[in-house]
Amino acid sequence: MNELQPFFNEPKLPLKWDYDESVKKVKSLIYKWKNLTEELFNELELARKVLSVDPKKRERTASGTFVPVGKNWNTYCQDIGHTPRVVNRWLRNWIELKKRANSPALPKFLFTVIYADPPWEYDFSETRARAIESKYPTMTIDSICNKKIPSDKDAVLFLWATAPKLPEAMSVLEAWGFKYVTNSVWDKEIIGMGYWFRGQHEMLLVGVRGEVHPAEAGLRNPSVYREKRTKHSRKPDKYYEYIEKMFPDCKKIELFQTKQREGWIGWGIENESR
Repeated sequence: MNELQPFFNEPKLPLKWDYDESVKKVKSLIYKWKNLTEELFNELELARKVLSVDPKKRERTASGTFVPVGKNWNTYCQDIGHTPRVVNRWLRNWIELKKRANSPALPKFLFTVIYADPPWEYDFSETRARAIESKYPTMTIDSICNKKIPSDKDAVLFLWATAPKLPEAMSVLEAWGFKYVTNSVWDKEIIGMGYWFRGQHEMLLVGVRGEVHPAEAGLRNPSVYREKRTKHSRKPDKYYEYIEKMFPDCKKIELFQTKQREGWIGWGIENESR
């Protein structure tokens, strides 16, 4: 069974579809690619639907459909220059983007503690395929900045940022109405990818607005925390514990939440792949 089948309805064949023309169109769209687009998704989904149907059934129900002998979804992906794994992930990512677009509105009541791990969009990679093969759907910097954050007039923001996205994270912090004060470094103990340096850490920026004060001396933790990373983008639970001890009686919200935590209001898409 096609691994994408649970995400889609039963294929409804178009009256006319040409394999070679579709490959040509998709390759053109990929050449111009910067992020997932509706046009690209629709063409890929259409190809997947056509090519997932038994050839005999396809010939009976859509005589205008042309698929060369020996061609299928796997060869289609190869012909557009990628592996089925990459293209399937593309399609799943678009599904998640659609879910996020339809996600519930942010709560109307206000919070003293804001904790956020935005799904940053990256515009560089060693190969175009690596950029496309992102682990979860991303958001542009403008989309993140334009979120109306439900923060109280006196509030603290804990905002995750990677080294390449530090300027953008500072822009988000400012756009949400906070003043940068400090940061913590998470040493992930595993060396990742990178250009100038191979990344081994992420930063949790701290911003404040209004009258918010640091925790008493006994609750202040070291600025560097070491814990081996696990799933892609999953942050250590230890940081929840830090925040809960520093602000035990405050209303807390986690933005772009992927896993519910007791005592917190969450907003985001459930996505255990992150």
